[in-house]
Amino acid sequence: MRLYSFASGLGKTLLAAGLGFFAFDVLAWRLSGIFSPLQVAAFLAHLHVSVPPPPWGWLQALYGFIGGSSVAAILGLLGLSLYIAFGKSPQQAWGDFFISVIRFPLTVLTAIYTDTFRAIKFAVTAILIFVFSILALATAWYGLEYYNDGHKFASSESCELRQQLFGSVSLDFLYRCVDASGTKADEPERFFAFFMANEKYPDARAGRTGHAWFGNLALRKTQNSYVVIDYHVTGYGYKAIGGASCQEWLQGIYSKVQPLVPKQLDELLRNWYCNAPAIGPEGPQISSPTGQPLPSSPTAADVYAMLGHKPEVLLAVAINKDQFNNLKYIIDRQLKDPRPYQLLYHDCTTFVRDLADAIGLYVRPRILAPFPSESVYALLSDNIEPSERPPELDKMQ
Repeated sequence: MRLYSFASGLGKTLLAAGLGFFAFDVLAWRLSGIFSPLQVAAFLAHLHVSVPPPPWGWLQALYGFIGGSSVAAILGLLGLSLYIAFGKSPQQAWGDFFISVIRFPLTVLTAIYTDTFRAIKFAVTAILIFVFSILALATAWYGLEYYNDGHKFASSESCELRQQLFGSVSLDFLYRCVDASGTKADEPERFFAFFMANEKYPDARAGRTGHAWFGNLALRKTQNSYVVIDYHVTGYGYKAIGGASCQEWLQGIYSKVQPLVPKQLDELLRNWYCNAPAIGPEGPQISSPTGQPLPSSPTAADVYAMLGHKPEVLLAVAINKDQFNNLKYIIDRQLKDPRPYQLLYHDCTTFVRDLADAIGLYVRPRILAPFPSESVYALLSDNIEPSERPPELDKMQ
């Protein structure tokens, strides 16, 4: 009985929250033009967290006309479903119950008018229940995903090629290799992906924001050693292509609060998000011709030149031919992507994360590892088997 009562109360709370967000969206967004909480869906989309739209076309059209997102619809429908399933008392007739459901918006408005304090208490309770429910669900979801997908990979004979080919080189950065290929190490061709980054503690004001970049390598075994089939290192940044336009959110929502923003922070945001930056190849762009042998006696300088920069952390992943070709497709698609550069949303780190996800690595939410080196450290930490976890990694995260 307590469970039924809790489910009924939760349904009523969510239904009221949905109706409240709906009303606020109409009044605040449509009439006054100020920021609406329903626009949170667009923000979540920027963070690569998708909010599913309502299943019915008429409801999508309604919210599209209002100018909001589907958050209120989801809350309202979920609350309505819970309330219909659990809200009816045994003594109440079904007809009276459905009439009470239909009259629910009027009941809420009447309660606000006749008992303001109780209405405020109800609204605060609804918000707290909603926030903590979302936090609990998100924690459980990501926890389960991490439990199922994390720490699945270990080194292999393919990874031992590093020692065989570059054993004389002392690498002055954190390096580890895992195998995600699902193939045997005695095949004549080997394929690798390199995830690299530097600047663990970036300083945007000093122009040091860190950088993440990627390398893909294909080798063919010969009688004595290996020759390069394909090798390319790609670093992505932004190119200012002129003009004085800024990202849409700076010209819209941000413009409402811009007078209150400290001058230095405002200048920093405009340096990053104005002048129409376009995504493009920046930093290391290195290729090796087919058939070129690997250096016979490499030095650390040779290795850094091959990698484009001296990284702070490098995760090498042995992959198969299909994975290798898929990565090349994603890199080519990136070159043709018309979206503008957006720090945290569409930048060098999101590019590297997309490539890692494409080969089956576990990639934690960006908000938990926002900077380039943090993201690559996280890739290493979250995917390597616990028995092979380097002890120095805990100090660097």
